[in-house]
Amino acid sequence: MTEKLKPILAQHKLLADYWLISFNATQSAIKAGYKDKTAYSMGSRVLKRVEVKAYIDEQIEELAMGYTQRLFALGDIAQEADKDSDRIKAIELLGKLSQDYTKKIDMTSNGETIGVQVYLPDNARD
Repeated sequence: MTEKLKPILAQHKLLADYWLISFNATQSAIKAGYKDKTAYSMGSRVLKRVEVKAYIDEQIEELAMGYTQRLFALGDIAQEADKDSDRIKAIELLGKLSQDYTKKIDMTSNGETIGVQVYLPDNARD
């Protein structure tokens, strides 16, 4: 039997929306209108509420689905666009989303191996 969740309060929803951007409970609480003095504890307390957790999970799921949908839409454009410029742009965006233009390089510094990611711009247009 599934438990019916209480409706989420507007201020709690606002805090959750800010948290989804910054992942900082204190700053999110301040932006949602809580006082600086209580923002740390209220941010933590609100994010632990069942209805707020459910709202955050729902938003994350929608964002993930949005990413997948963008990939499919760009794939369709890359294959079916009438203009070559539209196809090329779709292919470039697909490459950026899948990090095809990022190269990982391992370097050694003072005997330690460090990893560096380098973005390779597309013909200096970025």
